[in-house]
Amino acid sequence: NNRVLVADGQWLGNSVVRMDGWKLFIKFEGDDLIPYELYNTKVDPEESNNLLFSNLDKAKLILDEYRKIQVLD
Repeated sequence: NNRVLVADGQWLGNSVVRMDGWKLFIKFEGDDLIPYELYNTKVDPEESNNLLFSNLDKAKLILDEYRKIQVLD
């Protein structure tokens, strides 16, 4: 069971989702959710190395969990 923390700023056009030591930044374009930054905060607490393109599967997993939460709202 994954614990998901969301800092939701839809009115600003973006959200931040944290899960299992990962932090995913998402922007909203219409009805689309576009991930644009992903960090492993366990090994990179300063968030200096964007791992999105080398960890697309992780980003998709976090995005899927975020979508589940949005359906529940």
